Formats: sequence, C-alpha cells, structure tokens
Amino acid sequence: MSVSTVNWPTIYVGAGLSFNYYSHIDDDRKDIPISKTHNYRYSIHNGFPVNSYQVNGLLFNFQFNNRDQPNRPFRGIYADIVLRSNQTWLGSNRNAMQVKFKFRKYWSLSSTHPNMFLRCGTGQTIC
Repeated sequence: MSVSTVNWPTIYVGAGLSFNYYSHIDDDRKDIPISKTHNYRYSIHNGFPVNSYQVNGLLFNFQFNNRDQPNRPFRGIYADIVLRSNQTWLGSNRNAMQVKFKFRKYWSLSSTHPNMFLRCGTGQTIC
C-alpha cells in the first residue's frame, strides 16, 4: 500500500507500508551441514528465527525523473531513494533501517539517430 504525490513535474514523493512474511525457509544443502549456510549464520548472528520471520515497515520514497520518456529514454536522469523502517510494533521480528538508491543518466549520442545513447547508472542497498 502506498500513497504518492507529485510536487513538480519531475519530482515525486511517497509513503507506504510493506508487509513481508517469509516462511518454510528450506536451508537444506546436500554438501554442507545447515550450520554452515549463509541464512543460518546470518539469522543466528542477528537474532532472527531460522525457519521463518517477518519484516514489516514504513516506506518513504523520493524520486527525480526528467527522462524524455520512461519506457525507452534517450536522455535525462532517473534517481530514486527509498527509506524503509522495519518496526516491531508493525509485527517485524526486529527493528531495522534500510536505504536503497538508484541513479541512471542517459546521453543521446546522435541528433539524427536518438536511439543511439549511452546509459550509466548504479543501484545500492545500504542496511
């Protein structure tokens, strides 16, 4: 569930809720014992149950988009930042903060053939 509002033609701001329930996590590996798997070590180290958990949180989103068109852009910038705050009062097993960002820049390389373009970008999740 989310709500978004448009402040300017290229800037979008939104907020929402996210509910994720992961269950029946099968961590059985044929070659190694379960205690050696990444999921098991991460869950034990961070206090999560090994077989199922919930991560429910509030989402806050900021997006800048001045691309000439969203589906097949030839020029412009796309930037997206999402802040997620998982909270125990929403049912999460643990409180957690997460920041995700994406950035893409498009350059048209030819005025006569606009479909010749260069795209550079990145996307990261910071926990």
